[in-house]
Amino acid sequence: ADAAVFLDANESPVAPLASLPGLNRYPAPQPPEVLQRLAHLYRVKPENLLLGRGADDAIDALVRTFCEANRDAIMICPPTYGVYAVAAQIQGAEIVEVPLLAQPGFALDVDGVREAWRASVKLVFLCSPNNPTGNLLSRQAVLRLCAALDERALLVVDEAYVEFASENSLAPELARFPNLVLLRTLSKAWALAGARCGVAVAAPEIIELMQRERAPYPVSTRAMDDVLSVLRREGSIALEERVRTILEERQRMA
Repeated sequence: ADAAVFLDANESPVAPLASLPGLNRYPAPQPPEVLQRLAHLYRVKPENLLLGRGADDAIDALVRTFCEANRDAIMICPPTYGVYAVAAQIQGAEIVEVPLLAQPGFALDVDGVREAWRASVKLVFLCSPNNPTGNLLSRQAVLRLCAALDERALLVVDEAYVEFASENSLAPELARFPNLVLLRTLSKAWALAGARCGVAVAAPEIIELMQRERAPYPVSTRAMDDVLSVLRREGSIALEERVRTILEERQRMA
């Protein structure tokens, strides 16, 4: 690591400016310190994490890993986040839709998902709290669906907004449901959208498969430095204050 030149990497041996040390080197594909911090934050192990350029990168990696073009499909429950469908379209995967139940309150249609599932559906994307409707999906309903899809499909629960929710992450359920995948991001409550940092959280076997479909250096050195600085105690305190203010303003606006 202390060598001046790595002949296999085709890097410049010197930094672009004296004030920018280290930027001539490629970053670690999965920076260990960032993984450790995020594993602690999300109460999982580092081997449960795939770090990428925001949760969108993880969505893309999931579709490319598990959906064969012109053969496989994803399932979505509209109205919901649009990138699931965009990633499927780019990959050439079909999109099966089972709308949320507008009454009562955009609930998950568990029976509808089970009836619409077919062997080509490899991924079922849920968003909880849901974007754009803002509601949490029933934890019990999500876990019932997880059990129903065991050895049939991966259930991907996007928890981008869970810091604003009244319930905790589904991370403790990962050991019980090997087909459960969670998406987490620092773009929302952590206010780090510009750093592009998100993760897929899943069983190590799923993470290993996804790693094979990745570009070799998905995150930048400077962005990860910023992420580490924000994840320290001061950043956690600021997070709590920011979330509290947003929730208060949401109530006032309503």
